[in-house]
Amino acid sequence: MELLLITLLFAGLALLAAVPLVALLHFSDHRQLNDR
Repeated sequence: MELLLITLLFAGLALLAAVPLVALLHFSDHRQLNDR
């Protein structure tokens, strides 16, 4: 049971970390397109 909770915790942290990274990638892509 503890292993399941730890896995869920890591999955939640991974999602929280992925959200800003994806947003930064999208913003950088838009900036490159605008520069061109």
